[in-house]
Amino acid sequence: MTLLSVLFAFILFLSVVIMLFFFLHGKTDQVSSNKRYNTLLKNFSGVGLIVSIIGLYFYPFF
Repeated sequence: MTLLSVLFAFILFLSVVIMLFFFLHGKTDQVSSNKRYNTLLKNFSGVGLIVSIIGLYFYPFF
């Protein structure tokens, strides 16, 4: 396992954890005062998920 694949797997794991956190605590998100921070985390988890899936899928071809 190379360092790049470990990095992609870590980003994938982190994104899934963040998405699960927001899925489980979706109702408290509306009450929260720091909406900008929550939006930033959601965007990161979405982008991180897409990037890591593409990276893990296409990595063996490089």
